[in-house]
Amino acid sequence: MAGPFIAVWSPKGGTGKTLISAGLAMHLVRRNTASQTLLIDLDAGGAHIAPLLQVSLRPSVLDYAYGVRTAIHPSGLHVLAGPARLVDAPLVTAELTQTLLEKARAVGYLAVIDLDSDLRDSTLVALEKADAVLLLTTPDLLSLYACRRFTQEAELIGLDLAKFRLVINRATARTDMPEAELIDLVGLPLAGKVPSLPGLAAAVNRGMMSATGRSNTDFAVALQQVADGLQFAGVPDSPLARLTSPVEAEKPVGLIGAVRRWWRSL
Repeated sequence: MAGPFIAVWSPKGGTGKTLISAGLAMHLVRRNTASQTLLIDLDAGGAHIAPLLQVSLRPSVLDYAYGVRTAIHPSGLHVLAGPARLVDAPLVTAELTQTLLEKARAVGYLAVIDLDSDLRDSTLVALEKADAVLLLTTPDLLSLYACRRFTQEAELIGLDLAKFRLVINRATARTDMPEAELIDLVGLPLAGKVPSLPGLAAAVNRGMMSATGRSNTDFAVALQQVADGLQFAGVPDSPLARLTSPVEAEKPVGLIGAVRRWWRSL
């Protein structure tokens, strides 16, 4: 039986949804033993999953819809990158998205889907087909305004808010708005909070994404909480397998080294 499909989306760019998508997917690789886990990059204009995880841009979402297999990260995570070329972004249509998701369900994947911030047709299809949606916000005026605006209008575009859960990214102890007021403002149940972690960006820039998801890091603990908040959609509740060292392929190489290593692999 196919695992649940989890969409990660925000109506505002810059909230960290790609990093949360990748981190959650890598967490679920260890948590989900009943099926394989797939990370799908449907942020057609960004396509940031491939450089983030240091995997090839091919095969991409454009290939998979026509029968090509996925790429596989050293962690065991199956990955479908976004379009390799910017000019191919318009090819990620509603029809292609529906075909891709149907094929992935038929295989039996548990899938995490990173989405474009715009409510383009392909994004709407993914939001509709997902079993659960994480609505990502940061604790600031513009992000909260965008999320509040969306929840007020979701029914007008035919989306069921019952499967949406709020995630607060870059949460800090010092904030101008108490957590309860923030949740009430957006109007969604809280799946979890991801703290503001100064070392996280540095680890990613050094090509060590897997290391950031180790079970003994604050980032991984936060992602486990988020995953626990998705059990209503069928996310397994098996205990997190402890991982105490980075994946071998992700030794620190530095920012320039990470870019060069990934670019040479294309």
